[in-house]
Order: sequence, then structure tokens, then C-alpha cells
Amino acid sequence: MSLLDLDNSELEQLAANVRARYEELKAKDLTLDLTRGKPSAEQLDFSNDLLALPGEGDYTDSTGADVRNYGNLAGIADIREIWAEVLGIDHANVLAGDASSLNIMFDLISFSYAFGNNDSQRPW
Repeated sequence: MSLLDLDNSELEQLAANVRARYEELKAKDLTLDLTRGKPSAEQLDFSNDLLALPGEGDYTDSTGADVRNYGNLAGIADIREIWAEVLGIDHANVLAGDASSLNIMFDLISFSYAFGNNDSQRPW
């Protein structure tokens, strides 16, 4: 069915049906995590033996986040704390980029190309 083939009354009926279905879904008060590619705890359990070396332990950081999974934008809190101490700076100024170094490099190059950086008078 192409929307272009529907007349106004059919479009209005379709819109009403979609709105009704949307309201039904909203009424369920679902809490959905739509993170792309995020494995379940059961899938993460496959790597427990590797992470347990040299012995089994807790897989959560000080904030309660499961460190076997994707982190937040700033990275794992405990790693940021460790490096903040090593570098002598506040942990809020430390990013732990997980395994996304290519994304960070792309973002830095793209930003420099579009806007320049601290060492350039103008965009690249």
C-alpha cells in the first residue's frame, strides 16, 4: 500500500489507527533500552571465564554499571578515577573511550576539518 494511492478519508482513517495503536503502546508504560548491538547479560556471561582471571569477581563498577557491556559516553567511572589520579586532574576531565578509538579519531578529525582546533587559526 502506497500512501500516495490513498484518498483523504483513507489517510485520516490510517492516521487514527496509528494514533490509537500509539496510545495503546504508551499506556503500557514500557521502559525500553533500544541501544543498538547491546548484548544481554546471558550473552555477556560467555566471557566470564576471561574476565574472572586470575579469579572470579564482581563485574560492576562503583556506579553499579555492568562493565562487561557498553559503557556511557565518558567511559567506565573507575578507570576514569584511576587515570585522573595518575594524571593529577579531576575525573570529570578524563574520557575512557572503551573500544571506540576509531570513532574518537573520526570525531577529532571531522571537528578539526570543520572548525579548526587549538593549534589552528582556521578550519583545516
